[in-house]
Amino acid sequence: MGVTIKDIARHCHVSTSTVSKYINGGKVREKNKIAIDEAIQLYNFKTNAIARGLKTKRSSLVGIVVPTLDSAFFGNIVSGIEALLYKNGFSSIISTFIPGDPVSENRKIEFVLERSVDALVLVPICTKRLDLEGITIPIILIDRVIDDFACDSVTPNNIEIVEKATSKIIEAGHKRIALVNGFDNITPFRDRLKGYYSAFDKHNLPIIKEYISFGEASVSEAYKMMNRLLELRVPPTAVIGANSSLSLGVLLSIKEHGLLIPEDISFIGFDCYDLAIVYRPLLTTIEQDIQQICENVVGLLLRRLQKSDSSPKESIVLKATLIEGNSVAQING
Repeated sequence: MGVTIKDIARHCHVSTSTVSKYINGGKVREKNKIAIDEAIQLYNFKTNAIARGLKTKRSSLVGIVVPTLDSAFFGNIVSGIEALLYKNGFSSIISTFIPGDPVSENRKIEFVLERSVDALVLVPICTKRLDLEGITIPIILIDRVIDDFACDSVTPNNIEIVEKATSKIIEAGHKRIALVNGFDNITPFRDRLKGYYSAFDKHNLPIIKEYISFGEASVSEAYKMMNRLLELRVPPTAVIGANSSLSLGVLLSIKEHGLLIPEDISFIGFDCYDLAIVYRPLLTTIEQDIQQICENVVGLLLRRLQKSDSSPKESIVLKATLIEGNSVAQING
């Protein structure tokens, strides 16, 4: 069994808290510092995480905080980042919070920060600028940004890609196009709404606001939103799901109503490629390159840690792809 902090403390005749404080960069009495350093050398801690922490003042830990791991998108993101971090000598502390609950979100951020992580990777939902100000370690935001807070981020080209998807439906003859969206105070959903609006402006078509639905970005809420849309006196002829969970909820509602895609209603999803390739007919879907996202996040993180610099924050915008399927029907009027 490897030597522990307790062993070091016992050898030095100090408390474990004293050893822990010193390991994490805190100040201790000079005689205790000398004793702890001698114990590390005695027990040959050169390859031990404790010794690395003393030498570099780093833990080789990265905190990853996301809303959920139930979503295929976030689950794949976390797995990809964790694998790349491992290859670069880092371990991960992963924590999820209750979506829409700012107290839960802040507590989970605090939880990983208390573990003396070297960096924080975060998918913020309710996080505000004030929640992160004063944090001195690198912070990388994924999928969304925080207004008025300069921070490294990796996001998709939401406006451009949703404009392209909406335009595809419009050009197939549809005018009654629903958008099942998350709350628009969250930047990706706000930008996806902008893309939707932009397509209608581009084609000089009026926007019918009763076809735009906002709610929690979950399967169950999307199911309810789509039910309401299909029960309108004049229901939409096409629908866009604004993320993977929303897309799945939309599809469940369509199926329960006994409707066929694209004969009865056209559909474009978002980040549901695994579902899209097994669904029949083949679904048209917007997809982000998971590997590209993970590589950019870890690349940003490593640059910040290696340089320890204060250069301007980077906002990396990656191009999502509209993957053509057979779920958008051509109609007349």
